[in-house]
Amino acid sequence: MVPKLTKVMSTALGGILFLTLTMGMSSAQTAKYEFRLGHVVPPSLAWHKGALKFAELVSVKTNGRVKATVYPAAQLGGDREMFEAIKLGTLDMGVISVAPMGSFTPALNGYLLPFLFDDYDMVLKVQLSPQTRELLGALDEVGVKGFSVVCSDFRHFTNNLRPINKPEDLKGLKLRVVEAPLYVDIFKALGASVMAMPYMELYTGLKTGVIDGAELNFSSLVGLKLYEVVKYVSLSTFFFPAAFVMNQKLYKGLPPDIQKAVADSAWEAVPYAFQVQMDDVKQHEKLLREKGVVMNTIANLAPFKKAVEPVYKKYIDKDKRVAWFVKEVEKMSKEKK
Repeated sequence: MVPKLTKVMSTALGGILFLTLTMGMSSAQTAKYEFRLGHVVPPSLAWHKGALKFAELVSVKTNGRVKATVYPAAQLGGDREMFEAIKLGTLDMGVISVAPMGSFTPALNGYLLPFLFDDYDMVLKVQLSPQTRELLGALDEVGVKGFSVVCSDFRHFTNNLRPINKPEDLKGLKLRVVEAPLYVDIFKALGASVMAMPYMELYTGLKTGVIDGAELNFSSLVGLKLYEVVKYVSLSTFFFPAAFVMNQKLYKGLPPDIQKAVADSAWEAVPYAFQVQMDDVKQHEKLLREKGVVMNTIANLAPFKKAVEPVYKKYIDKDKRVAWFVKEVEKMSKEKK
């Protein structure tokens, strides 16, 4: 179920609207700090619109002293390439998928464990929580400043052979998964035959039968027109977010007021991007059904959760912060109920 704006989001968006309306009334200065910000998704999707909102907010908050230029659609490289560039300081900022970050600091794997979030209400609650801020603090140890986590829609089992209703249905399927050890472990535990393939090659891979399917969200299915080459989508609750990040040395070298403006803008862009994403989920699902994609909701996720228990244990054992984060999310989930 796609939630409506919460009171917290309404307040945040009200503040954003005020800033936007007052933008034209301020006497903007010439930009003193210019940042390049990269991400991998097409301009039509929520991560890009969230990045543009960040650029707008930080310009307003600094009266034009900061200019952030957004480069979408992997113009500056893939997620891993851009994250490494941000670490090295050859790229200023990014809205980078959390998955490759787990290879640099295992704490971030906590956000990627499968079936951790039951619904979008829970996703938003965790996004706006102090626990998210604390977990992102783990990036400090690799020279990256993490500000906030940006929502993406849930990822699902997609393929051209059959609907997925139980883990056994995945056995033998050649599935492309995100090139991150955690995702490889997840799908091996579920019985799939895991294959590596660059994101931008998915269309050809599915069309030619090199792969049978992939774990994908509606945004990717629509953004890359994969509905032309995918038959079945089995709805699940994998979560694959991105994070606003910046080179830490660059961030620490900024004046305190600019630091605050950058951090606040990245945080305030979150509810805006979330609402864009929720609107997209509705529109994308409608479009996919119109295009003839066969969808089914997995009625019982319990066997899937059971199958990935060893994966949870492996990553919890790797970093105590993962165990802490999982417990905190479970607490928040109980509070919500």
